[in-house]
Amino acid sequence: MQDLKILEKDYTIDVVIPLYNSEKSLNELIQRIQLVTKEYLLRAKLILIDDGNTDKTWQILKNYKRVEGIEILAIKLSRNFGQHSAIMAGMKYSTANYVVVMDDDLQDRPEDIPKLIKKALLDNYDIVIGVDSNRDKFIHRLNPSSIFHLLRKKPAGTTSFKIISSEVRKTLLEYNEAYELSGPVIDTLGFRKTYLEISREKRSKKSGYSFNKRIFLTLNIFVSKSRQLSLFYIFISLLVAIFSIIYSLILTFQLLIYQNGLPAGLNQIALLVSTLLTISSLGFGVLIMLNQKILRYAMETPKYHVAELLQIPSR
Repeated sequence: MQDLKILEKDYTIDVVIPLYNSEKSLNELIQRIQLVTKEYLLRAKLILIDDGNTDKTWQILKNYKRVEGIEILAIKLSRNFGQHSAIMAGMKYSTANYVVVMDDDLQDRPEDIPKLIKKALLDNYDIVIGVDSNRDKFIHRLNPSSIFHLLRKKPAGTTSFKIISSEVRKTLLEYNEAYELSGPVIDTLGFRKTYLEISREKRSKKSGYSFNKRIFLTLNIFVSKSRQLSLFYIFISLLVAIFSIIYSLILTFQLLIYQNGLPAGLNQIALLVSTLLTISSLGFGVLIMLNQKILRYAMETPKYHVAELLQIPSR
């Protein structure tokens, strides 16, 4: 009963879920969220974003006429714009005091939504992020997702299952990069944030984030949201420059004092030149990535395009 009293405060909840080929899990997902809202008397709206599905996901949503105890807003994007753009599309249509963000594959348990709400309300947090309770198991620490979060200096097992306040949502919508990587942008906003241990279930489908994609996302974070890559590059460049100066002084000293001429091992010089070219190429690569991001934002390319809206009332 204490849990119910805590959750019966005067606030509203929107649950934002991007959908991608979710026909096998969609009905169960809606039913479980519906049961949670009914049990805890939550004033909730479900915002589902069809992110360019190629299966029957949208048709399943259109078959719903009314849903017991919960309103559904379904948003159909014109094509696949990516998970983060889909999430931000849902955020734009959110009007609640708090927004819960979760995946569509049932790995995030709808039954854990009240835990996130309680943590945010009781301890006055603007952001509460779920952390997998299996994170310390060796097999999970080798998971590409765990490696991705460790590179970001986040707890292993950090998930995309979270709750944020309406203030965070409004601020997040002001950042262009949130459509590309909402999680790292949230980290930089300065709102009160904490982590909450949750139990995750087996995915109903394969994750859309491959190891290569997570490595690219990590590099993207280091380039655009961190100074670490730039500082590391500067450090390596300085080391190579110092080494080059010392080596040049040694060659000059040998040529002028001992008149030895150039060293027989020209391979060393070739190695030094190739090293310098490699460092320079890496630097140009970083600059190109930054320029591409700046150009994309300057051209105001669309983050997403809504093709259809579907309102499913509660009863």
